[in-house]
Amino acid sequence: MKPQFVTNENFKDKVLATSRDIPVMVAFGARDCGPCEKLDTALDTVREHFRARIEYYKIDVKESPEIAEHYKLDSIPTVMIFINSRKVDEFVGVWPTEAIIDFIDQFFPSTSELLQKQAQSLANSKEGVRAKALLDMASLLDPENLEIKLDIVNLALDLGQIEDAQHHFMSIKSKNTSKRLTMLAARLLLAQNNQRSDNENSNASPVPDLNKHVKLGQHTIILDALLDRIQESQNSDKDTARKAMLAIFEMLGDHHPDVIYYRRQLASSLF
Repeated sequence: MKPQFVTNENFKDKVLATSRDIPVMVAFGARDCGPCEKLDTALDTVREHFRARIEYYKIDVKESPEIAEHYKLDSIPTVMIFINSRKVDEFVGVWPTEAIIDFIDQFFPSTSELLQKQAQSLANSKEGVRAKALLDMASLLDPENLEIKLDIVNLALDLGQIEDAQHHFMSIKSKNTSKRLTMLAARLLLAQNNQRSDNENSNASPVPDLNKHVKLGQHTIILDALLDRIQESQNSDKDTARKAMLAIFEMLGDHHPDVIYYRRQLASSLF
């Protein structure tokens, strides 16, 4: 099936609306453009390769110059990819069919990403064990994916599998210092600390689940509990609680009023 031509009048409905569901490939050209005709043959093969996974439209820049101007088109032929109602990438000129296929492949999720998404859905449905199994498979397929590793650590902590969470966290070899990584490090420290206190019959008050309360925006509950831990615990417990507080400060930002207040409280508790 030959691609449809879209114009100024139906561009939003055909391209932008459709791209919310599947990637849309749009070829900008002109009917009297020789290179455009040559590229058309390759794009027809590309469309056949991906079948229903992409939509394909054409735009004649002479008939719809407003669209070309809006997307700052420099020359033709140009192929743009639209996802979620916005242009995400483009290439210019006549490319071989195989190169175009490789170019478009990057916009589809990998098997590991699909497993990760399924796991997130299962976890939200309280099926943590099944979700964990999918994440383990995803990590085997894509061992360098930091977000999958962090999902595993987070879910292991949800399931009370502290040793497993520690194992996966220690396998993370990244200079990434994202807020999520920092928060998970603090959560793991607190879980280990609470477990050790239980095993040693410590009198120190357990710290509430950091993940649960921070998600709900109830960070002050955690910060108050951490201050109590600092005031009543030994040095190792104090250090764990201090690191957790600093992780929350980093997440909230230096200028957050709660950060300003609790920094003073932390300083008073330590010195």
